[in-house]
Amino acid sequence: MEKIHERLIEHIDAAQFYTDLIDWDGKSNAFCPFPEKHKDGKDSLPSMKIFTDTGGAFCHGCGYKATSPIYFFADFKKISPDAAARILYGEWVEKIVPTEDYKKPAASLLANEFILDKIKAARGLTEATVKRFRIGYDNKRLTIPIFNDLNLCVNIRRYDLFKDAGPKIVSFAKGTGTARLYPLESLQSAVVFVVEGELDALIGCQNGLPCVTPSGGATTWKPEWNKSFKGKQVYVIPDNDEPGMKGAKLRLAEISKAAASCSVVQLPRLKEQGEDLTDWFLKYNGTAEELRRLAKQPAEKEFKAKISGDDPDMPSMPFEATARSTTEEGLVARSEAVWNVLADAGAFFKNEAGETFYAHDKFGVMRVHKDPGPFVHFLGRINPIYNNATQVGRFVMERIKTNAAMVSAMSKTGSWSIYDKGELYVAAGNDKLLHLTESGFGHIRNAVNKEKVLLNLPVQGMEVTALPCKVPCDGLNLLKEYFMEWLPMQDEDRFLLLAWLVGVFFRDYVKPKPIVRLLSKTATGKSTSSKLASLLLYGQEMLNIAASTMAAYYEMSSTYPLVIMDNLETRNMNSMLEDFLLIAATGGVKSKRLLSADTGMIQYHANCLVLTNGIEPFNKHELIDRTMELQLDIEQYGNNRFHETKVFGGLMANRQKIMASLLYLVHKYVLPRVRKGEVGRIMGEFGSHGKERFNEYFALMALVLDALWGYLPVKGYKNSRDLTSHWLESQTKAVNRQNEGTDEVLYFMDTYVSRYNQLVLAGVQTRVDQVDGRHVVRFTTRDLLSDFRIMSKQLGIRCPWINDRQLGTRLVDSAGVLSKSGWTMETYVSAGRRRHRYSKEVQHDGKQGTAQDGLAGHKGGPGHWRPDAHTGQKSGQRKA
Repeated sequence: MEKIHERLIEHIDAAQFYTDLIDWDGKSNAFCPFPEKHKDGKDSLPSMKIFTDTGGAFCHGCGYKATSPIYFFADFKKISPDAAARILYGEWVEKIVPTEDYKKPAASLLANEFILDKIKAARGLTEATVKRFRIGYDNKRLTIPIFNDLNLCVNIRRYDLFKDAGPKIVSFAKGTGTARLYPLESLQSAVVFVVEGELDALIGCQNGLPCVTPSGGATTWKPEWNKSFKGKQVYVIPDNDEPGMKGAKLRLAEISKAAASCSVVQLPRLKEQGEDLTDWFLKYNGTAEELRRLAKQPAEKEFKAKISGDDPDMPSMPFEATARSTTEEGLVARSEAVWNVLADAGAFFKNEAGETFYAHDKFGVMRVHKDPGPFVHFLGRINPIYNNATQVGRFVMERIKTNAAMVSAMSKTGSWSIYDKGELYVAAGNDKLLHLTESGFGHIRNAVNKEKVLLNLPVQGMEVTALPCKVPCDGLNLLKEYFMEWLPMQDEDRFLLLAWLVGVFFRDYVKPKPIVRLLSKTATGKSTSSKLASLLLYGQEMLNIAASTMAAYYEMSSTYPLVIMDNLETRNMNSMLEDFLLIAATGGVKSKRLLSADTGMIQYHANCLVLTNGIEPFNKHELIDRTMELQLDIEQYGNNRFHETKVFGGLMANRQKIMASLLYLVHKYVLPRVRKGEVGRIMGEFGSHGKERFNEYFALMALVLDALWGYLPVKGYKNSRDLTSHWLESQTKAVNRQNEGTDEVLYFMDTYVSRYNQLVLAGVQTRVDQVDGRHVVRFTTRDLLSDFRIMSKQLGIRCPWINDRQLGTRLVDSAGVLSKSGWTMETYVSAGRRRHRYSKEVQHDGKQGTAQDGLAGHKGGPGHWRPDAHTGQKSGQRKA
């Protein structure tokens, strides 16, 4: 809705808006329209200031503030800002059609098999096309909703399907019949076909042709539409009649003012007057491939004439005629000739990062800007003159880069897989993609597809070549045989790790993703388990591909779906590595200035899962809350029959079958539930637990587990929901144990009360009393910090807080850990200063002055104390 807000700000006259809405004279302050916000329930003076320059308003009486007319209107009408924006858009910009007026006919049509069959027989439109374009039936006419560039419905074209008496097409209502281009999504393509009529445009789109039509008749055209075709290749397809040809000539003249090229394509075999593109497809068995060939023919004749001095019969070598010319005019002509050849043979694409690509039907996808080696080689194959070692080659290359950046279509680019709007794309190799949709699955071309999805492989061999297997049992048994059984952990954790890994296909859907940490002592399967995960996802071991710098880690996190950190111990951690893990867990972005440049930034999107392993848990509170710990125990859960070469070889040999089975489950059971919004419903059922920041990813894992459950249930659990609850419970216990064992505030508070006698002997006036069997500490934060510093000096440890503000913030942050450890807290005011009262039950463990958790008994010298010095205790195991 952000674009709608921006459009409204451009159109709304703030002075007129407020004058119409409230009692305001347009000059002085107005009475506040929100009396309930005022002390006496009314605005005794005109207190509201209207800012006509920004459209905002501010009440000096109650403090109400609105930054724009949209938010003021929302508060005034007690509706949401988005609802307010829609109402105001209809009043100030253009009329919009209520959502119900096109959704209801759309639902009615999908339930009417007779009309669906009629549409398919008469107009060739499938049910998938009907759903895609939200076509409906209102019991009289076919309804075709027309959307503007903000995706707001601004008209409904009502088509007389049964040719009853009356106009062929009528608009929704008075004021909505303005002629528009339809459908706008076709204008995203670098090649566009302009046809006559909405139904012709729809059947063209259905056949893979980006077709667009004016919604207003054969000779309708608005000069302001020309800019929509800037830099594009446009082909005008007229109906087989006089108005059609007249309109085609008009459109040719207008579009040619902005398009890179424009030509008229007359459909062959049409015999009767008025026949159109639909007749060509249905009656004369025309195909999209034939139409594309027909469209290229006039462009080829024009190109030959251009480079041969109007001699279309010039033999071979199409660039010979301009090869000798190095003048600016000659170089420009040669560059345009090369560009036309490339555009005819393939398509240019760009992504959000500004990188451009060229996709050719035969030679695949090549980068144009970054690492253009294969593309330069491709140009050299067209003609050896065009290479970067010559003046001509450099000039041509720069012109192509400039043109590509200006006119290429925006594509959805990614690494290995992309989840987009309920559909999943996975790189299948040989410039193919595996496409999983609501209606089915199959292979499509990489980049050269209607959604313009372009995927690259971070690792060769990672592609998924097999289609999802509709009988997944064999693949899942292989998964169990070569992956699950060799993970030295309890069954609950095996399924947790698998569900977490399968969630990688939805990393574009969920940004925050928990880190997984495999914990065990030396030589107990940490690296082996990580290798198994790598083999499943990448088809090869990735532990030997380690990043040597933080920049390399960020680069990998934006390209590789899974980053593995082998033998990562707390002693290896530094602030930069901690920052990387936090950014990866939150799905954030790392920005860096471009090298050798005064301006410009490069951004690394950390869109990956992170798998780490080590002997000890993390000791930083920020990382503990973002990590799932899995305990390994090779003695209890390992298999003495493990043979690395055999197991790894078996997993690699059967990876395609395993991935085909997993993707079938994803397509059959996970994608539909994600589309229906069940992730949100499951999140609401979790309740309180220690990893709530990752509720969305846990809900996704729950869907994956539920899909697996029918084939691989876990013993000891009635259903997948019980196992999901166990995951949350076990991870909550792990985070609580680790937080209590590593929290610096808890350590200092427990040590403070257990060592107070020692502090008194050192001359410190402590604030510790014993009242009714409890240690009671009353303090201001500044006084407590002073005592902590003295205590640190006496015990030879480091006080981590520089000032009382830092300590106060940490006290608030650690409130939950302190409470779970037995501390109660309250704040009161004494002598005008805020004071705190903390109390904890006195422990009777036979060791006077020793805290319950043992931390207070530490006697390390300077530099020996660490927050993690007493962690690493193995969590309790549960047999499956």
